[in-house]
Amino acid sequence: MTAPAQAPSLNPTDQATAEGQSRLGLIARGLWTVLQFEFRKSRTWKRMLVWAGVAMFPAFIIALMLFADDRLPRAGWVSIVFVMACEMVVILNAMLWVAPIVQAELEGKTWLYVVTRPYGRFCLVLGKLVNGVTWTLGAGLLALALVGGVSWIAALPVKQIAGVGSEHDQRVAEAQKLVRQLTSDPKVRQLFDETRGRAGEFPPFQDGGAAFPNLQPHEPEVVFDSVGDALEVGGVLAALAVLGGLAYSSLFCGIGCIIPKRAMLIAFSYTLIFETVVAFVPAIINRLTIQYHLRCLLNRWVDLDVPAEGEQLFFSDWLAAWHVAVLLGMIVLWQIVSLTVIHFRQYVMTDET
Repeated sequence: MTAPAQAPSLNPTDQATAEGQSRLGLIARGLWTVLQFEFRKSRTWKRMLVWAGVAMFPAFIIALMLFADDRLPRAGWVSIVFVMACEMVVILNAMLWVAPIVQAELEGKTWLYVVTRPYGRFCLVLGKLVNGVTWTLGAGLLALALVGGVSWIAALPVKQIAGVGSEHDQRVAEAQKLVRQLTSDPKVRQLFDETRGRAGEFPPFQDGGAAFPNLQPHEPEVVFDSVGDALEVGGVLAALAVLGGLAYSSLFCGIGCIIPKRAMLIAFSYTLIFETVVAFVPAIINRLTIQYHLRCLLNRWVDLDVPAEGEQLFFSDWLAAWHVAVLLGMIVLWQIVSLTVIHFRQYVMTDET
């Protein structure tokens, strides 16, 4: 009888590699399971309405401003869209989707089931984070798309197509009509002649406003030179929305792991104090905020025509690559903090307090 063949033994290096691949595969499967479950649970009517309402808010404000015929320079329009879409929408969604990352499990009394699974804590944090980032980035990009759609509709020559004439032409006609009415008034004629007699430098008075041939309202300022220019600015804002969404989600994930029971309150307080006030303080501390680096990137990638004094106070002369590296470093740092805290911390259930 022949002896049974022995299984080939692996050397320590191959065995360690196989174990590492097995662990990574286990974590990947657990992460995918958590992501699928959270994504299905997120698609409720209430959450979807809140998500859509926040995403549509910037487009609604821009539509009101365009309807009111507000005249802003290029930097003003770009800054308003940046603040509302890349900051407000992204922060609110990250706060709603990512901050209660552990609190929901503690309140739902499902934390014990999570920690008993192999690598359950890591899978929970990463799976919920990916789900929150997906909804956050989706809201920011949707807000930018809606703003672009509203701006495109407002730029259409609807009145010219309908045969009414452009708004500028109507204002020119109104100005010329007003001049004709004023010059036909005898009192205005007498006042003009007396003033011209004292100064001696006015042109002769003529009926019908001929003395003012160039009296016309200013041409409306063109915000973008071409469609390519508008698409370029939109691409920059989309990139900033993605960077901001990743950075804020990672930050709020760390807050949710460190202080789970007051995560949303702490996240809101941080945003109100640091990202709103401290970010505009002309000191070294503002470089610790995410908003500072995002607005510096905006100023680098889109020419905002900032005066020299404002450039020194609220922006920096660093390269754009440096600001991107700082934001990526913040994302990695807060993820390390989140995973470290979730691995070693022992959380107390709600009914045990």
